[in-house]
This record gives sequence, structure tokens and C-alpha cells, in this order.
Amino acid sequence: ISVAASPDNTHIATSGYDSTVRLWDTRPGRELLTVAAHVAPAFAVAYSPDGQRLATAGADGGARLWAPATGLLALTLFPGAPSPGFASIVFSPDGQRVAAGGVDGVVLVGDAYSGNTELTLPAHTDMIWGLAFSPDGRRLVTTSWDKTTRVWDLATGEELAAYTDHMDMVFGVVWSTDGQRVYVGSDRYTRELDAATGQELRRFYGDGLDVYGVDLSPDGKLLAQGRADGSVALWNVATGEKVR
Repeated sequence: ISVAASPDNTHIATSGYDSTVRLWDTRPGRELLTVAAHVAPAFAVAYSPDGQRLATAGADGGARLWAPATGLLALTLFPGAPSPGFASIVFSPDGQRVAAGGVDGVVLVGDAYSGNTELTLPAHTDMIWGLAFSPDGRRLVTTSWDKTTRVWDLATGEELAAYTDHMDMVFGVVWSTDGQRVYVGSDRYTRELDAATGQELRRFYGDGLDVYGVDLSPDGKLLAQGRADGSVALWNVATGEKVR
């Protein structure tokens, strides 16, 4: 269901409907470890920025941190916070916080070392499939099956911007490197939105295919677009032209 690469790109973590998380060596493509992470589908997995922790989110209502070297449980996140399940999870850029998006539309933000909940956001009315901290860690963008994208202030919990004109469910999201824009996968497009206002700036077309995943190259110059047929398209962000 979810794939995450370690910061040094030597390992990949995958999560699946079989409730497990599997770790892979990228060079020979060999499976290193299988973790029985949840008792229901493991919807999401994410590496910490230092690569020393692995966060998982499951349909069983669990959000947990693991040691990727051993597969041992390091921490249970959001203790005592009821949830029918989490569909997404992400670390802040400094690795100090973790945010998890619920199947009920609620976002929990917590301390990545104590696991304690710091902020609860009733962000959406349906499953939250996409989450991303801004580069400075002060804002959070969320996308949902309720067909909206929203930007939040993590100091106050205030909604800063929203885009509500998606025609269908919204999936992947990523920030621009300067924190001024977000790129969102939904319908048959990747939309470029102004993070301050929610205004749509551009569309990158999916060649008639629904767009699920989006990501940027580390320098922010290339946009990767994952489509419903399993293909990936690359776009030049500066020109808006398709590279391949």
C-alpha cells in the first residue's frame, strides 16, 4: 500500500494489506526483514530524517515507531487517543514530531520521542490519505477522500488555506522546497497550489489517468507523477513541460 525510501536510499520499507511491513536492501533487491506491524492492513510507512526510526500506521488504529535495523517496537504513538484507524503518517523535517491522518478525517500530531499527542485536528470529513510537513515544520498540508486539500498552522491548529474544487478523492501531496506551494495528486491532474491562499496555479496533466502519488526531486526541479496504470511521468517544474 505504501513505500518509503531510507534517507540514504540504501533501503526501502513497504507496507501492505497483509498487516506487515517489509524492509528491503535496494542494491540486490533482497528482503531483509518482515515486521508484523499491525493486526489489520498497514496503510502507511515513513522513515525518520535520520533513518533510525520507522513509523507505521494501520487500519487497526495503531501508529507505532520501529527500529529498522532490528524490527523491534520502539514506541507506541498517541497513547490513549482513540482512533478507528490511520491511513497516513509522516515525520517533521527535524524528526521531532509525527503526524498521522485518520480514516475518520482527524489528524493527530505528537512528539516523536515520547509519543504523546500534542495537537488534534478535526481536519476532514473522510479518510486522510496525504500528509506533509512544510520545510520549516510549522505547517501541515492534508489531503482527503472528502475532495479537499487543507493547510494548517501547527502552533495554533488554525486552518490557513483550503482548495475545495477537486472533482474526486485527493491522494499524494508534497511541498515545494521553498515552502510556498504544494503539489497535489487528484482526479487526472497534479495541481500546483499556493500554500498561503489555496489558489490553483497550474495543472500537470495525467494523460487521461488518475493521479495518486506525487513527489519532487531534492532540488525541486522535477515533479514525479504516479498514475493509475502504474506509470510515472516526470515534469520540469520551471517550464511545466513533460520530461518523460
